[in-house]
Amino acid sequence: MKIKVSVLLVLLLAIGWYQTAQVVIGTPIRIREHIERAQTFEKKEIYEDALEEYKVAVALGETDGSIQRKVAEMYLQLEETPSFIASCEALIYGKQLDEKALEMLISYYDADGKKADAVALLKELGKTQPENETVKKLWKQYRGYYEETSNSYDEVTPYYQGYSIVTYEGRFGLVNAKGESVIPAAYEAVGFLSGENAVVPVCEDGAWYYLNTKIHKKIVPDDAYDFLGVISDDTVLVRKDGKYGFADVNIAPKTKLQWEDASNLHQGVAAVKSGGKWALIDDAFDLVTEYAYEDVKRNESGFCSNQKRIFAKGKEGYGMWDEEGKRVGEAWFEDARPFETDELAAVKKDGKWGFVNTSGALVIDCQYEDARSFTQGVAAVKKDGAWGYIDASNATVIAPTFEDAYPFCESGMAPVKNEYWHFIRLCALAS
Repeated sequence: MKIKVSVLLVLLLAIGWYQTAQVVIGTPIRIREHIERAQTFEKKEIYEDALEEYKVAVALGETDGSIQRKVAEMYLQLEETPSFIASCEALIYGKQLDEKALEMLISYYDADGKKADAVALLKELGKTQPENETVKKLWKQYRGYYEETSNSYDEVTPYYQGYSIVTYEGRFGLVNAKGESVIPAAYEAVGFLSGENAVVPVCEDGAWYYLNTKIHKKIVPDDAYDFLGVISDDTVLVRKDGKYGFADVNIAPKTKLQWEDASNLHQGVAAVKSGGKWALIDDAFDLVTEYAYEDVKRNESGFCSNQKRIFAKGKEGYGMWDEEGKRVGEAWFEDARPFETDELAAVKKDGKWGFVNTSGALVIDCQYEDARSFTQGVAAVKKDGAWGYIDASNATVIAPTFEDAYPFCESGMAPVKNEYWHFIRLCALAS
């Protein structure tokens, strides 16, 4: 089957032909003779003979790379793909990176539907050749390439520790960082995988308990609860008869069921609600602050305190606090989303969304219709009615094309929506 050659690759081959012609001038006679014979064969499309003549020219001492690139070109014309790739790589990984060979190989990967290979190569070169302008240009062009999974769902959640809760026809399940089903979508409710024993809270026929990844019961509480949370800091958030409290990993009570609402305990702090107001408590369940806040922001996993930073609402809006209840920064916001990692968090001001760091400083101006906090170096943002992704310099990584989009997990997977929810894998993040 004839390999499709992109417009860029055709141009590169034409440039290569011109440069080869220039090399002939001033080249030792024996090398020149083989190059001229190779060119004659190439014009007649006798590529096997052209290849052999070019290879002899290289063996005789051609060192500037132009004839070596012609060897690669002949392999491509002969559809000897492994040899073409090996020839390009020999030039790319030589004493000095051959930028034209890099462009030729990347163009081939693009034309042959192997953009993931292009991304992997550029990602590697970005570590060894971080200042090379050609590498940087090509990386900017290809880093936003992603692959889509075939499964679709009615609803999904962002990933938590490599797992996402999915909903299909009103039933809940869990998928892993590859988009594969771990817990089938067969339950009334499902929580996230957590704890040393890797268990998942599920609800079936109104009863809550924990499963392991073999879908066997692992923890069944003695008392009936109407909600069981993830295990965090060896503690579980529980609810019964509309009241929240905390229990240990065996679901033995640590506190009374005394709060109207609560977040998961994380990094030694949680948020609790009583009398219509919110406060912060520590891991001994003692008050860190008074019940002074109108709201405390939690992410979709039920955490409010990632990076020991909490967005709580006062009279002037949402401000940032640390785990000791001390203000961080001076800014107030109309809305905010919790930090997911040590990267930037999304905040809203004057009707637009931007991003702040853990010191409370605005790093990316508020300019988007909506946004979600950064993970893995990128963040989902909404612009002109569609969601895409940016990096920390506010440069577009994936153009806005989705109806909705959630953060990426460590494996490079993220839930996105176009009519239905599914997952994409950003090849630049994949290990």
